[in-house]
Amino acid sequence: MFDKQAVKQLIKNPLAAMLILAVTIIQMFIQDTLRRSNIASKECMEQVMYLRERVEKLETQTDAYTRTVLFKDMQIKKQSQLIDSLYRKGSLQ
Repeated sequence: MFDKQAVKQLIKNPLAAMLILAVTIIQMFIQDTLRRSNIASKECMEQVMYLRERVEKLETQTDAYTRTVLFKDMQIKKQSQLIDSLYRKGSLQ
């Protein structure tokens, strides 16, 4: 791994050895953090896709319910108008 010259330099300069060790450890933490964030990002994107599909389904259901309510409301108004017109004609007293 190390040749004799490198070992001599590390023994001569322990501060350099500690610095190399510290940089290696920091680099490992950074790589681990990036890996975790990539996994979290992937999980978030999967959740976003699921929620988008769910929202689309709910919007479709809401539109169908809205059309149904509007149709029923229109039927009720037409019946009320018919009853009012019959009262005005004097048919229903």
